[in-house]
Order: sequence, then structure tokens, then C-alpha cells
Amino acid sequence: MAITVRKDDLGVVTAYGYAVQSGYTGTEEEFSALLASYKIGYPLTAATASDMTDQTKVYVYVGSEYGYTFGDWYYFDGEAWTSGGVYNSVAVQTDKGLTQSDEAADAKATGDRITPIESDVANHLMDKYSAVTPSNWYDPSASTAGELDKDGVASASTTRFYTGYIPVSEGDVVRAFRSGNFNAIYHRHVCCYDSGKSVVSSAGNNSSSTGSFTVPSGVSFVRFTLDNIPNNSQGNPSYKVVITRDGTTPTTYTDYFEPYLAISTDFVTPAAESILSALQNNSFTTMNLANRYGCALPTRTLRETIGIQQTWYDINAFTPSGSIHYGAGAEYGTKVNGAYNFKNTSALSSANGFTWSQYDVLMSVIRSYLDYNQYGFARKFVAESLANCSLLMIGDSTIASGTIGSKLMEYFGEKSKTITLIGTLGTGDNKNEGRAGWSAADYFTDRTYNGVVNPFYNPTSETFDFDYYMTQQGFSTPDYVLIQLGINDLYNYGSEAIEPLWSNIKAMVDSIRAYDSGIKVLLDLVTPPNTDQSKHTRNALSYRNRVIQYNDLAIDQVRSYADSAVRYSYVHLVLDPDADISDNVHPTATGYNKMAMEIINQINCWQNGA
Repeated sequence: MAITVRKDDLGVVTAYGYAVQSGYTGTEEEFSALLASYKIGYPLTAATASDMTDQTKVYVYVGSEYGYTFGDWYYFDGEAWTSGGVYNSVAVQTDKGLTQSDEAADAKATGDRITPIESDVANHLMDKYSAVTPSNWYDPSASTAGELDKDGVASASTTRFYTGYIPVSEGDVVRAFRSGNFNAIYHRHVCCYDSGKSVVSSAGNNSSSTGSFTVPSGVSFVRFTLDNIPNNSQGNPSYKVVITRDGTTPTTYTDYFEPYLAISTDFVTPAAESILSALQNNSFTTMNLANRYGCALPTRTLRETIGIQQTWYDINAFTPSGSIHYGAGAEYGTKVNGAYNFKNTSALSSANGFTWSQYDVLMSVIRSYLDYNQYGFARKFVAESLANCSLLMIGDSTIASGTIGSKLMEYFGEKSKTITLIGTLGTGDNKNEGRAGWSAADYFTDRTYNGVVNPFYNPTSETFDFDYYMTQQGFSTPDYVLIQLGINDLYNYGSEAIEPLWSNIKAMVDSIRAYDSGIKVLLDLVTPPNTDQSKHTRNALSYRNRVIQYNDLAIDQVRSYADSAVRYSYVHLVLDPDADISDNVHPTATGYNKMAMEIINQINCWQNGA
């Protein structure tokens, strides 16, 4: 049978160096013989260039002449023998030392080199993992109603429950608390287990105690039997159980989570490490504003004067936004549109104390202020019965305006009483020590105001000195000193001013009490800003957060003083930020009036034993 060589055939044939022209015709047998004569499928070999005699064939060079490469295949391009590169059926030299460029790597040498590296990397990675364990080891989903004694014997109980298996190590100090004020709670029994969860009776106990349990040797798990409190994964969420293993008393509530492994920060870039370090170093201080929850509600006795109506605004009390609950029952008042209207037309029984809880957005309790019986802290109502008194007010523009002082004198006069205001500034009887634009820190310097040198600055000690002030001015000791500072600190200097502001306020308080411990010091906490961002040169939301977080700090720190010596007012809660602030931070006439009435409320409560 005759065939014709196609272009496709020609392409295949010429790839092997055969000069077969397209259009060749002949029988199939003749064509096969022709291909066989050329030994298709492999090239010829040549030890020298002179061996490459047939310019229609391909040769693999196996000699060592200069200008020719061992192992390359050569074809004649019409003028000279040209290398087509290494012929793949010929063994080539490899780099067994894995050190040469442009050489093939020896497979075994490469494998021998990689194997120990793989092992080293695996071990290094495992070294960089660390166990992440919860700060709260109580898992509500694993708790069981009833009792479990030290021998592992379970019995029914409607007033107790026992935990799941809590993994422990020898020497751990395990203790149970409730959230809120974090009092230790009773554990009735402790049942211990070895690593296989077999009961170790000799290690447990059936003793009731609020104390800690130190884990002995041979114990890998414990289970506590606890008294029911209104928590237990159901019921009232105001209390939750916290179990620690390091003997410390918790300060914040966190939920249980399964322990897990986390990669070490060794793999974090230097830039990210510096950020991480900053976050870690600030994570438990008042300076970490991004993540810290703030609450500016009272944490001890709530004082009110019957007839002086108060409305508190949620937006002034909590940051960041979350679900909030405080108070209960019709006796307290009504909660409408983010404001709480207290009902204070008559005294309440002690069983109706002031209570509140703060929740995050997931409805987990952050903090609660309730006593053990859930009655709350004392809420004292007193009738209005003002007495004559004297008052020194130290502050910023909110005091310098004289509006608060004017309202105080007016109201006392309406009640046929006198409040004597003292100070080096002001007009007529409306005296004060208010300086517009001043921070608390300014009172510790020798700054001047309207040409008047700071009268509290002692040039000898070079600081705020109340004794020096009183001696130089010759004033009679006042019954009350009111300090209303902080707006300029927090507005102008940002979050870094929070702790220094309190330090300066505390130094003022201590200086006043060092002069005369009988003086009653009242702190007006920092008032909220207007909610309209267009009125601000700073970010209004960030500023509000700083205000609430500073007030939170101040409320907590005031508790270190005797209740009869230092108190704070609720001026920060009674101002409606949408209606009672005129510009960015200054109150309207109505706002000043509310602040003055709150100061009167606190003076009346102090005068009448509340």
C-alpha cells in the first residue's frame, strides 16, 4: 500500500534529524524500512567531532574535545554541528555536596539534608505552642444538681450542686467565688480523682468551708459540691460561679472555655510585638480605654432628699454600650428611653436597697452590686432640713461662672437658711475658687488667673497646700469643700490624663484633710459632653468614654476614705446630654440648676445623717 508522508509525519521524523521530505510516497513497507535504516528512537554516538559524519542524523557526544559538551545531543544546522542541550537518556553529573550553582542536586544527598531539618522544625514548632487555660474553671454545662461526697457517692439535693471534672496539678489552690463582689462561696464536699478519674477518697474532704483546697499529690481532677446561689446556668443571672486554681480572688468575671494550645508570639513581627506588648502591659489598667468597661453608678450608699427629684441618664453611666439593668420594683421609679426617674417622695425600707448589674452585649454579667440577699446596698432617704453652713468651691469654668453659687444661695435663702461661700474670686457674696480652662494639675503650679497668683500654691513646697491657702487668706475653716475639676484634663489631654487626674484630686483631698480632718469633702464627678459632634473639637464619643471611665475610677477610689469624710455627688448622672449642655461641655441654665440641686441634696443628706 502506497502512503504519503504528511506534514505531521514530517514534524515527527525531522525532530529526530531525518531529511524526509513532505510528499514522500512509497509503500508502507518501504517507509518502515526507511525509518528502521535511520534507527529511529535513539541517536548515534560520537567520541570525536569527526565521528559525526552524517549531517542528516543526531549524535550524542561522549568525548572530551574542547568546544563540545559531554552528554549533549548535536544536530547539523546547515553550517555547523549545534548542541541541542543535555540528552535525557544519558547520565549527568550531580552535586552531592549541595554547594554548586547550576548543577543538578543529588536526590539522596538532598533527602539526607532535609530529614533532620524536618524533625528540627517540628520540634521547634511544638516548643512554640503554649497551653491557654481559663481564668474561670467552672463549666456550667457540666454541673449536676445534688451532692457528691469525697468517696464519689452522689445524692439528691435541691439546695446544692456539684461541678464537672476540674483538671488540677499538685499544689494548685482551688477556690470557688460568686461574681459581683466576688465573695468566696461554700464548698460542701471535695471529691478527688487520679489521672484515670478513679476516686482518691483519702485526698478529698466533706468539710464545709469558704476556704481554698490545696491539691495533694496523685490528684489530677477535683469536683466541688457547692451551695446553690441564684446563678447555676439557669435562673437569675446576677450571680455566676467562678472557680480559680491559683488561690487569687478574681476582680472581673470571665466565662469558662476549653483549654487549648496557642502558637507562641515568637513568630510575630517586631512591629506587631511592640503593639502586643503595649496591649498586654495595659490590659488591666484604667489606661486601656479600648477594652475596659466603665460604670459610673454609685457603689455604696445611695443618698436622696425627699422631694428633690432626680433623673439619671444611662448614656452618662456606662461605656461601651451594653445591656443594662439596675433597680427593681415600682418603689424605685420608672425606666423610660434610657433615663431612670427615681421615685423619692417617701422613705423606703432597708430591704429595698439600690441594686444594679452591668452586662456586655452578649448578656454576660460584667459587674453586679447586690448584697448576698440581693437586697442591694443601702438607699437612704431623708427629709429636707437644711442648716446654715459654709462652702469653698474649687473648680474650672463651671464654678467660675458663678451660676451654681448663685443657685445655692438662692435656694438656702428660700429655706430661711444661709450658705456662706468663701474664696478669692467671684462677685459679692458669691465667692469661689473657679478658674476657666484650668486642669487639676494647674492648681499644683504657680500659674496666675486674671492677674491673681494661684493662692493654693506654696512657693516653699512648690505644690498645692491647703494649709498655706487658709493661713494666707485668713479664712475660717469651711464646713464643706467642693472640688469640681476634670473637664479640661480629659478634654485636652486624652486617655493618658485619667490616672493623673485622680492622683491630683486625691492629693487635694489629702491636703484638705491634713489641714482639718473635720472638713467634709464633696467631689463633683466630671459631667458629660454634648452628644452633638459638631460642637466638639475632639471626638465626642472618645471623650465621653474617658469621662465615664474616670468617674468609674474615682467612685472606686473614694471608697478608701471614711464615708463621713469624702463623698461624691451625682452631677455627672443628672444632666441630659442632649438638652442640658449648651456648647461642647458647659451646662445650660437648666443644667447648672440641676447640678446645684444635686449639691444641695448631698449637703442635706450629710447634715441629716444619711
